[in-house]
Amino acid sequence: MVRSYPRNLTYLKELAETRFEAARFERIRGDLNAAIENCKKGADVLQTINKSNTGIQPAGVVSAAGIFEMAETLLLRGYSSAAARDAEDATERLAEVLKADPQDAVAQRSLARGRILQAKVLAVSGSLSVAKKYFLDAAERADRLVALDHTNASAMSIQATAYAELALALRKAGQAQEASQSMHKCSDLIKSMRASGQTISSELLQLLKDAGNGDED
Repeated sequence: MVRSYPRNLTYLKELAETRFEAARFERIRGDLNAAIENCKKGADVLQTINKSNTGIQPAGVVSAAGIFEMAETLLLRGYSSAAARDAEDATERLAEVLKADPQDAVAQRSLARGRILQAKVLAVSGSLSVAKKYFLDAAERADRLVALDHTNASAMSIQATAYAELALALRKAGQAQEASQSMHKCSDLIKSMRASGQTISSELLQLLKDAGNGDED
């Protein structure tokens, strides 16, 4: 379809989103090379939109999602500095989107995810106190989205992830009591999600185990 309708920008944007989602799947599966390849392919699609003569730029949220995904993969490979630069770049793109439309819930959700990534980079770099602020900022941003829509499963998942990642970082730093408090908040969210019939992703379940809450499977 792309070959037949090269100027179908909506389809191209969806193709980029598909590439980035595939990258996320490969990252979770552990194939980091495939994840990076899909990120690059998604970025190439966005470049195709950039080079079109329509004057339309690819959605900032889609572009940011791809950059965040690449940053996640780079972080897993141990390239924390490169991951930090990418995360900052993506955050700036989302800031532009939110400047134009502060009520853009998709951009707000993506920014909350980005804050978690930035916090993870900071934690790896040894800046746990700053990382904690970013984790909590992510949780608060997600909580505001849930307050607007109590059925927002994605926002609830982000909020739970923020608390679980914080618990993991605190546990690694030997701060067991604070880690338990953060995990308790995460567990309460998981219970609420299950009570409302929401599916808990395998990625979040694995994170719960890593953070020391193995009974959440």
